[in-house]
Amino acid sequence: MAKKLFDKASYSIARTNPKLTGNVKLVSNGNDLYLESFNANTALSSSTFKAFKISGKDTYDRDVFKFFQGGKFPAKLAYEVFQEFQDISVLSQYQNQYEMFYSAGTRSVASNSYPEDLGMLAPLWLNEDIPDNFVIFRIDNPAAVNNINETLQNANYLNAQTSTEFTKNVLENCTAIKTFDLTTNSVLGAYIRNYRSQDSFPKSPLQISWRKDEPMQWAGINYTKGGFTQAGSFSYDGIVTQDATIIQNEFFFTEGFERNNVLLANLINMEFLFSDVNAADYSVNRYFGLYVNEVEEGLFDISGEGFYKNTEKTQLPKITTVNQVSEQLNTPFEMTNTSGIILYLDPSKTETITGLPTPTRVNEVESIFYVKDKENQFHTVKKGSRWGDNQIRIFDTNIDISKFTGFKQPDTFADAKIIQRKGTATCSFKILNELTNGVKITFYDGVDLIGEVAATSIEAPVPGQNKLQFWNPNGTPQEIAKSITNAINQGISPEKRFFVASYNDDTVYVQSRFGGSRFNRLNFELNYVDYPLQVNNITTYPATSIAEPNKNLVGGNDIKSSLLRVANGDQDRFTLGNWIQSRNGYAQIGNWVPYLENPVTDNTGTVTSYEEINDYVIITLDDNQILVTNSGQVALYSDYKPSFGRFSIFPARDFDYDFFSTMYSQLGELDYEYDQYNQVDPTANEPYNIADYLNISANPEVRTFYDSGGFAKLIGLLRDANPDEDFDTFISSEYERLEENYLRQQSVASRVIPYINKWSWLNDGKNVRNLPYSLNVNEAFGPNNFAPSKYTQGQDAEGFTHEWYYLCEFPDYFSTDNAAIESSWSYIDEAPTDTIETNPLTGAVYTPGTFQKVDKDYFNDYFIIDRFTQSSSVQLIDRQLRYGRFSGGDEKNFAEAFLRGVRIIAKPKADPSAMPNFNARSLKYVTDSRFNDYRFSAMLIPNAPDKPETQIKFVKNDKWKTLVMMIFLTLENDCINGIGDQSIDRTTLYSYESDYLSQPGPNKCVPKIVANQYVYKDGSLQGAINLSASGWNPTVGAYLVQGTTDINGNAPRFLRDVTIGDQGNFNSIEISVNGVDTYEVKDIVKVLSDNQFFAKTLIKNGSNFIPGGLSPSVLSMQSADYTVIGGGFNSYTARLTDVGFASILKNVNKGNPNIIYETIDKEGSRVLQADGNIAQTFAVELRAQEDILKSVYIGRLPDPAKPTVFNLTDVIGYDLSLQTKPRITPIGRHAGYYQPTSKELLFFRDPYADLLTIVGDDAVYKEKVKELCRYANTQFNSSDVTNFGQLKNLFYHKVNEEDPSTVLELSTEDAFLSLYPLINEIGITKRDFYIFSSNWEPSYFRKSIDKTEVESIIGTKSMTEKKSFFGSKYLKVPQQIELETFLYTEEFRKDAIKQPSLIDGTFMSTDNETSISFYLFIQKRLIEFLSGPIKEQFKKFIKPEFSFGDIDTLDDDVERYIRQNILQLYKVSNVDFYLKSTREKLPDDFTTASLDNEAKLANGLTVNTSVGSKLLNTNPFDLSLIYNKRKGFTESFGFSITIVKK
Repeated sequence: MAKKLFDKASYSIARTNPKLTGNVKLVSNGNDLYLESFNANTALSSSTFKAFKISGKDTYDRDVFKFFQGGKFPAKLAYEVFQEFQDISVLSQYQNQYEMFYSAGTRSVASNSYPEDLGMLAPLWLNEDIPDNFVIFRIDNPAAVNNINETLQNANYLNAQTSTEFTKNVLENCTAIKTFDLTTNSVLGAYIRNYRSQDSFPKSPLQISWRKDEPMQWAGINYTKGGFTQAGSFSYDGIVTQDATIIQNEFFFTEGFERNNVLLANLINMEFLFSDVNAADYSVNRYFGLYVNEVEEGLFDISGEGFYKNTEKTQLPKITTVNQVSEQLNTPFEMTNTSGIILYLDPSKTETITGLPTPTRVNEVESIFYVKDKENQFHTVKKGSRWGDNQIRIFDTNIDISKFTGFKQPDTFADAKIIQRKGTATCSFKILNELTNGVKITFYDGVDLIGEVAATSIEAPVPGQNKLQFWNPNGTPQEIAKSITNAINQGISPEKRFFVASYNDDTVYVQSRFGGSRFNRLNFELNYVDYPLQVNNITTYPATSIAEPNKNLVGGNDIKSSLLRVANGDQDRFTLGNWIQSRNGYAQIGNWVPYLENPVTDNTGTVTSYEEINDYVIITLDDNQILVTNSGQVALYSDYKPSFGRFSIFPARDFDYDFFSTMYSQLGELDYEYDQYNQVDPTANEPYNIADYLNISANPEVRTFYDSGGFAKLIGLLRDANPDEDFDTFISSEYERLEENYLRQQSVASRVIPYINKWSWLNDGKNVRNLPYSLNVNEAFGPNNFAPSKYTQGQDAEGFTHEWYYLCEFPDYFSTDNAAIESSWSYIDEAPTDTIETNPLTGAVYTPGTFQKVDKDYFNDYFIIDRFTQSSSVQLIDRQLRYGRFSGGDEKNFAEAFLRGVRIIAKPKADPSAMPNFNARSLKYVTDSRFNDYRFSAMLIPNAPDKPETQIKFVKNDKWKTLVMMIFLTLENDCINGIGDQSIDRTTLYSYESDYLSQPGPNKCVPKIVANQYVYKDGSLQGAINLSASGWNPTVGAYLVQGTTDINGNAPRFLRDVTIGDQGNFNSIEISVNGVDTYEVKDIVKVLSDNQFFAKTLIKNGSNFIPGGLSPSVLSMQSADYTVIGGGFNSYTARLTDVGFASILKNVNKGNPNIIYETIDKEGSRVLQADGNIAQTFAVELRAQEDILKSVYIGRLPDPAKPTVFNLTDVIGYDLSLQTKPRITPIGRHAGYYQPTSKELLFFRDPYADLLTIVGDDAVYKEKVKELCRYANTQFNSSDVTNFGQLKNLFYHKVNEEDPSTVLELSTEDAFLSLYPLINEIGITKRDFYIFSSNWEPSYFRKSIDKTEVESIIGTKSMTEKKSFFGSKYLKVPQQIELETFLYTEEFRKDAIKQPSLIDGTFMSTDNETSISFYLFIQKRLIEFLSGPIKEQFKKFIKPEFSFGDIDTLDDDVERYIRQNILQLYKVSNVDFYLKSTREKLPDDFTTASLDNEAKLANGLTVNTSVGSKLLNTNPFDLSLIYNKRKGFTESFGFSITIVKK
C-alpha cells in the first residue's frame, strides 16, 4: 500500500511570510546546501548573505542562527517585508502589476556562486510525514494558450486561467527534468529530517492562554541564541481587555515572532537549483515542482530484442544487434525520439503488482506516471501518446539509455582472494541423523545413468563401512558420511564417473575430477518419493526436497583464475546472477561451492578431512579479470531494474491571507436543510403564515426555529452598539462587522505582499462547520466561535448544541441532489453497527460491531470521507478527515485530540475495575504516551436496534489505534426517517420537541389540528414495568409501580418517558403483553425515579387489575410493547437534551455510570475484568472552550475625513469609533495550540474510486490500483474549475499604460491619499489567480480604465519575467557565446560611448601617433546575436498586435526581453584581440573585424596579447581596448569576445 497522506503530511506553501520565517531560504542543488537571503533590503542584498554554505551535519535551527551572524544582525531587517511599489497610485507598466517576491515559482539564477540556471522557490511546511522527493517538471512552450492566430487577444482565456483543460495543458505536456532526493539517503533529506525529528522541535508555533497570569507563547528557532525556544508576553490585556479589529489581532499574533525574536520552525523556504540541460537553446518553457512520494507498481529489465526490432523511425540511432542495447549496457548510449523515447521491456523479467502503464491506463486518470532510472531521477510517462505491449513511452526526447540498464553504485564490498584454477563441479550431502535402509543416491551425466549407491545394513552391517555400492545407514553422522563416501568411490566404476567423493566430519563432498562447465551436467537424485521422512535426516547442496529430489552439481567453469575465496557466510552477499567489477567490465556471479583446497589425507592418500573448510567458500565467476583492490576487496553489484509507478503528491496550499473570504458564512449542507424545511405554497404571498408552508415545513417547532433565525451565522455589529444605526445582524465575512477592508488605516495592509496570517487550531483543527477553528476574540464569531457551548442546555443553535458530532445516513431529500451531497460535512452513507451481545433469551450470539472489528480498519471508511454511495452510484467529494489525532501524552500529560471545536482528553485508568459513579475526578489515572497517535471521532447514531432512547459508548480499538464515541438516539418519525431508518438532520435535532399526528392528504407531514389544538402521537417507554413487584401504597392512595429492564437489558427512564401531556396531566401507559392481554396504567400522580412512579388506576382488558401476583410474569412484561398515550407531546425534548453537547459533556466528565467504555485488544478480543464484565481501561474528558470576559467598545462609522472631491458621495469609507454602549461580554474560546491557517490549492481523487463495482476490461488492474493508491493523492481532481489551483482574492497593482494619472482622483501629492477601496479610490485591487497560468497567457493582466471598469490584457504585453507560481517560464539561452564579428563605424562619436545606438556599427576607434583606442559595444553586439533566434521563438507565440510596445513588429519585444531578462545572466569571460601587421603602406584595416575567427585566421590575423582593456561605460560588457602602434607597419584588427553564463 502507498503511504497515506493524512493530517501528518507536510505541504508546500504558495506564498511565504518573512514575518514568520525571516528573509532566509534553504538552497540546494541536490548535492550542496546553502542558506541565502531574500533581497528584502540593502543589508540582506549584500554578498555576506549569499551562498552561505552549510555542511548539513548541524541542524537548521543552528545554521540559521549562524547565518544571521549569531543573532547580531538587526532583527528588524531580518523580518522586514519587501514591497516594490506603493499601493496608492496606478502604475504604468504591466510588468509591475503582480508582486511575486515571496511567491513560489521559478526564477533565473544570475550568480557566480551557482552554476545552475534556475532556482525554484518551494516553501515547505514540515509535519511529521516528509516527502521523499521534490520533482521539477517542464511544460513545453511559454503558455497553455497560443493566440497567434486569434483575432481577440483574450480568446480561449478560460483554458489559460482555469483548470478546464488541465489534462491537456499540464499532464499531457509535463516532463520530469530534475529529482531532488529528500530521503535520509541524501544530504538535504537527512538535514531536514534530522531537524524536524529533534525532541525539542516545537509542538505548536503559537500557544494561547486566556489567563491574565500566563503569557502567550511563540515557539520556534531562537533568533538570538540558536536552537529552539518558546518566548512570549502577558498579552491578556492587549487582546481581551482592549478591543481591536480582527486584522489588528491577527497582526499581533503574526508579529509575535518578530517581537520575541523567534523564527517559526515548521516553515522552511526551500529553493531548488537546477538547469534544464535537455531543453533546446532559445526554447521558452514553463516549470513547476511537486513534493512527492513514489508509488512503485513494478520493476523491469530492458529488452535488447525489443530495441532491435523497433519500427518507430523517429527513434534513433537504429539498433543493429540484439546486444547493442540490453539490460547489461553500462556505458553511455544516447538515443533520441522527437515523439518521446520508447522503452522496450523484457516481459519475462517484468515484475508488477498492478500492471504496466498502457496508454489507456495512463490516459484515463489525472495522474503523473513515472519511470525511475538508476540515478534516482524520474522520467514521466507520456500521457496522451501511444505505445505498444511491453513498451513505455516517456516524455524525454533524448536520453542516455544506459540509465535504465547495467548497474548502480556497488551494493557492497567483500574480502576476496583469487584462486588460480578452473572451477570444479561439486555437490555435498550433510548427514543429520541415521537413515533408513533403501535410501539411494543415484548419479547421472545429463540423463545417462552413471550409477547409484544404496543404504542397506544387510549388505553393509558395520557402521562406517560399505560393501562396494552398499553403505550402512546407521551409526554416527561421521560414520554414515564415511560409508557413503567409500560406496561412491568403490561402488561406481571410475570409467563411468567423472567425480570423486570425500568427506569431512559429517558431510560427503562429491567433486568432478576435472575443471570445466561441462561437468555441471552431472546430477544426483535421492529417492525421497519412497522415503519422504528421510528429507529431515540429510541436507544436500544444491538443496533437494520431496518436490525436487534431483539437482545438478554446480561450480564448474572453463576459465582459470575465475574463482574467489571468500569468508564462509559471505556467500549470501554474492547473489547468483549479480555482478562483480572486473577489468573488462563486470563478471557475473555463479554458484558457490565448499572450500576444498586444503585436503588432509592418511598414509594411503585417502582424504580424511579439509583444512579451513569451515572458514571459506568458493564463488564461481565467468571472467578471470576480477578487479581486487589493494586491500583485498571486490565490488559487488546487483542488476539494476528500473521501476515504474505513479506519484503520490503532497498537498499544495497557500496561507489564508484573504480578508474578503466568506468561508465562515457558508452553510453548505445546512442550505439544503433550509430548502427542505421552508417549502412554501407557490401561490402564497409574503409575509407568510404557518398555513402557507407545505408538508414538514408547517411543523410549528420547525417554524419557530427558522423564524428565530435558524442556524447560527456570523454576527454583524449588534444594534446595541449604536441604537441610531441600523446594522445588519448577519454578515457574509467576519471582516464586515467593522468594515475592516474599508478602514483607511487597514486598506492596504497585507494585500499585495501579504504578511498577516490568520490563525487556527493546530493540524487543521476544525469547528462544527468543518472549517478551521479560528483564533479570534471578535463578536463576529458570536459567543461560541462555531464550537459547542458547555453551558447551553437543550436545543440552541447559537450554542451549537447539536452540531458537534457527525451524523449517519443522508436524509431522503439529499439522496437525489449531488450538490447537496458534495456540500456535506456531517453525513456518511451507512450507519455503523454496535456489538450484538450474547442473549439466551433472544438467541443472539456475540457479534463485534463496526468499530470493534479487527479484520479491517472501518474507522477509515467512516471518518475519512471522499466518496458516498447513493442509489447504486458513487458520488466523489474532496477528502475530509473527520477525526482528531491524539498527541502530547507523556509522563506529565494526558494525550489530547481536537474534534470540531472540542478538546478530547484520553485518560488511561490506573485501575480498570474502578467504575465511575459521578465521581470521575476522584478516580486515579496514568499520564503516559499510550494514546498518542490514536484517532478520535464522535457520531450520533439514530435508531440502532435494541438500544435505549439515548446511550453513550466509547470504543477503543488497539489494533487500528482508534477511539470512537458512539452516541445512540432513538427517534423514529415518519416525517424524518421512519422505522429502521437511521438518518436525522440538524433541523430535527434543533427544533423537534413533540411528535404530532399528521393530517391526511398530500401534505402528509402537516400536523393535525382538532379544535384549534395540535394532536399528538403516542409515545414510547424505555425499559419495562414489573407488575409482580408493584403494589398499593395506602399512604399515597395509589399503586407504586416498579420498573425493570427490558429483554435487551435497557433500564427504564420513567423520569424522562412518563410525561405530562398537553393538558397538564401525566399521560397513561398502555401495555400489550404477548399480543393477547392489554394493560393500562392511568391516573399517574407522581414519578419518583427512573424505576418507580405512583398510579391510581391499573386496568387489564378493560377491567380493574390488582398487581402483585405471578401473572403477568416478569419475562412477559420485559418482552411487552409499551405505549405512552398522547406521549408525543414534548416526547423528544428530554432525549434531544440528552444528546445536546452540554449534557454529553456533563455526563462524560462527571462519570455517568451508564456510559460504556469498551477496549478491543489487537487480537480482536474485548478486554474484560476478572468477573467477565467489560473492563474500563480508560476515561475521556471533553474540554469545551474557556470563558473570557471580552471588552467590546469599538464600532465603526462613515469616514468623516472626506476629501472635497468626494463631497457628493455619501460614504467613501469607514473609520473606527467608540460604541455608545461599551460592554463586557462573555465569550468562549479555546486556549491552546495554533498555527497559521492554510487553504488547499490542489485537489485529489483516488483512481477508480468512482466505480462502485469494477467489472469489464481491466477490472483486475483497476482493483489493484484502487487498493494500492487509496488515500495517497495519486490523481488530481481538476473538474472544480472555480477552486482547483485558484488563489482567491489575490491583490495586484492597478495599471494603465496610457495614462495612469486618470484612474484615481487623488494623487500622492494631495493631503488625502488614495486609501478608499469602498469607492475604488485605491491603487490596488484583487482577482482570483490560477497558479498554472504563465505570464504570457490571455487575460493574465488587468487594465484599469477607470475606478470601476477593468479590461483583461494578454500577458505578452509585458516582456519582463517574474515568477508566476506553477506557470513560471524561462527562455533558455546558451551557456557560452562567442561574439566573433564586429561591424566598424568610421565616424567617431563621443556621445555614442554612453549611447551606442547612435551609431550603426558595434565598435569605433580613435588613434594618435602612438596608440589606437577601440570602443567595443559588446552589449549591443550581444543583443544583436541573441535577437535572431529569440525572435524566431517569439514569432511562434506572439502576435504583433498583442505585443509589447509597437504593435507592428516584434523587434522591440525581443530587445526589451533581452535587456530585461537575459543580459544580467551573462558576463565577459575572455577577450581575444586579433592582429595582422604588414610593411605595406596602406591604411589600417578595421573591416577584418567583421570576419569570423576561422576567416580571420585564414586572412593571417592571429591573437595578440599586447592590448590593455578597461570598462567603457556603465554596463558590464562594453570595453575600451588600447593598442600601442608599431611604427612602419600597416595593421588589420579583429576581436573575439567570449560571453559565459554567470
